[in-house]
This record gives sequence, structure tokens and C-alpha cells, in this order.
Amino acid sequence: MLLNPEGMSINGHFVSWSGIRDTAILRMKVGKNKSDYLVTWLRDERYLLTDLGCFVRFRVGGIRGELAAYIEYFRAKAT
Repeated sequence: MLLNPEGMSINGHFVSWSGIRDTAILRMKVGKNKSDYLVTWLRDERYLLTDLGCFVRFRVGGIRGELAAYIEYFRAKAT
């Protein structure tokens, strides 16, 4: 995953900030565990679902809070 002022790239798929309607962090219960996903809602009504399970952050909020802050930071720079 790569975030910059132009947009974000996930698994080699680049989307400009202008092509993104909204983003959200989704936490789903899977058995006894919880899985986190980044949901990217695109302007053409499609969405991308990215598993955040491979990201580890040992802080309060984990990767979710930090990722959300970076997304908002770069989206604000793009406007």
C-alpha cells in the first residue's frame, strides 16, 4: 500500500484521490478473532476491500487509527 498526495496504490492498483468517494475501516468478527479491512468506495460505485491483517502496529488503535490519519492527511493535500 502506498499513499501520497496524488492518490493511493493498493496491490499495484492506483486510484487518484479524485476517484475516491470515501474510505472506511471495517472490523469484522471472524470466529473468535477480528479482521480489519480498508474499504475504498470509488466514484464509479465500485469498492475495493483491502485486508489489513498483514499490518501490525503495537499502539493504541493499531494500524487502523494511523492509516485513517494518513489517508485524511494526503486527501487534504490533494484538494
